[in-house]
Amino acid sequence: MLHSRATAFALSLALAGPALSQGQDEQEPPAAPPPTPQEEAAAAEPPAVEPPPPAEVAAGPAQGPGADRAFDWNRPDTLPPAGVRRYQDVPAGQWMFQLRYEHADRGELLDGEDELAPEQVFTDYEVPYTETGTSLTADGVGLELSWGWTDMWTVFLDVPFTSKEMDNVTDTGATYTTESGGIGDVQLGVIGHWLERQGQRGRFNLGLSLPTGSTDEEDKDATGTTVKLPYVMQSGSGTVDFVPGFTYIAQYDGWSWGAAGQWRIHINTNSDGYAPGDRGELDAWIAKRFSRRVGGSARIGASSWGDYHGADPDIDRLASPLNEPGRQGGDRADAALGLNWFLSDDRLRALSLEVGAPLYQWLDGPQLGAEWFLSFGWRHSF
Repeated sequence: MLHSRATAFALSLALAGPALSQGQDEQEPPAAPPPTPQEEAAAAEPPAVEPPPPAEVAAGPAQGPGADRAFDWNRPDTLPPAGVRRYQDVPAGQWMFQLRYEHADRGELLDGEDELAPEQVFTDYEVPYTETGTSLTADGVGLELSWGWTDMWTVFLDVPFTSKEMDNVTDTGATYTTESGGIGDVQLGVIGHWLERQGQRGRFNLGLSLPTGSTDEEDKDATGTTVKLPYVMQSGSGTVDFVPGFTYIAQYDGWSWGAAGQWRIHINTNSDGYAPGDRGELDAWIAKRFSRRVGGSARIGASSWGDYHGADPDIDRLASPLNEPGRQGGDRADAALGLNWFLSDDRLRALSLEVGAPLYQWLDGPQLGAEWFLSFGWRHSF
C-alpha cells in the first residue's frame, strides 16, 4: 500500500511538472540577444545637436554704384552744382522752369601766364595799341523751360540775357567805361538717357544755339566817338552752334560724385565775317548730403577755347588787343564750392549756389583774366 501511494505521488508530480514550467515561461520572457558592434558604437556617440537658425542680418545701406539699390534722385547731393548745365531731365508730362543768374569778374591782363601792366600793352608789342581794357564785369540771367516729352526724353528752351561793363585806359592815361547788354543766343534741344544702372545715372544733351544775340554792340570811346565794341563785349556769336554734352552721376551712401562735359561748335561764319573759336568744358565734382534737403559740393572744372576765325572789319584791331581775333583763345582750370537746398522732397523744386575762382589760366593775350565767378539757380516744376 505504501508502494502504491509513492507510485501515485510520483505520477502526480510527473503530470504537474509541464504545467508549472509553462507558468514560469509566461512570467519571464527570454533575454534579448547581445548588441552588434555597430549598435554599440552608435550608442557611445553623443546625441547630435541641431545648430540654431542663423540670426537675420539687417540690410544696411548700399556701399556704392552697382549695389542692389534704387537710384534716388531726390537727394540734395545728387543734384549737380549750379555751374553745371544741361543735366536735368523731367518726368514725362511735367514742366520745369529754371531761373539762372551768373556773375563773373575779370581783372589782370594776361599774356600766356604772365601778368601785364597796361603800359606794357602799349610798349611791348609790335602793334601800336592805343587802348586796352583793365577790368570787365559780366552778369547773365537765363530763363529755361523744360518739358518731359517721354520718360526717356526732355525738351528744353533756354533764353539768356547779358549785361557787361568794361573799364578802359588809353596810352595817354585817359579812362572810360563801355557797356553792352541784351538778349543772348537762344538755345533749344533735348536731354536723353544713356545709362540706367543701380546707383548710377547718365544723361546726354543735344542742343542748337541760334544767333539771336547782337554782334553790333557799340558805345563811346575816350574821345566821345561811337565805336563798335570788342568781341568780348558782344551779346551773341552771330553763328549757328551745335552744343552736345553729357552728365554722369554715381550715388553712394550719403554722398555722390559726378562728371560732365559740354562743347560749343560754331557751324558757320556770321554776317560780320567771323566765327568765334570752338569751346570745350569738362567738370568733376564730389557732393555730400548734410541733411534730407541740404547738400554741399566741391567741383574742379577745365575749359579751353580757340581764337576767332575771320575778323569784323568794323572792329579796329589796331586800337586794342581785345579787338584782335587772333588773341581770343585760352585755357583755364577752376575750383568751386556749392550748396544745394531742396524746397520740397523732390529735386524739381530747389535752390543752388556756387562760388569759384581760377586755379590756372593761360591766355593767348593780352586778355583780361578771370578773377572769380558766382552761379545761382532756382527751379520749380508744375
